[in-house]
Amino acid sequence: MKIRTLVKDERGAVLPIVALFILFVAFGISALVVDVGTLYVERRNMVAAADAGALAGAREMQNRTKTSLEIESIAKKVAVENGADPLTTTAKAYMTGTRYVEVVAINNTELFFAKTFGVNSS
Repeated sequence: MKIRTLVKDERGAVLPIVALFILFVAFGISALVVDVGTLYVERRNMVAAADAGALAGAREMQNRTKTSLEIESIAKKVAVENGADPLTTTAKAYMTGTRYVEVVAINNTELFFAKTFGVNSS
């Protein structure tokens, strides 16, 4: 008689459901934090590499004997030495009007948890 009473008693039945829900939400938030953190760090590294290349190009631009191709080569070389991808990094020196050097660094970053949703990289 006592076992039947315990089986029919539904008090506390929501506890396992809430526990599983909290587990999945915690996992989802952790996955989001890891992937977004990875992207943030990678972006910061790319910006630092591009800035280093642009500053090196601007320094060389002060030397008026360098051509724009030489300045672009130096800017790209310094950006790659600082972690930019050599295949996707570009440098452009503008020598007329306002003189400046532009370095663009693009990098593909592998994601960890977003792969479960079909997103492999960003």
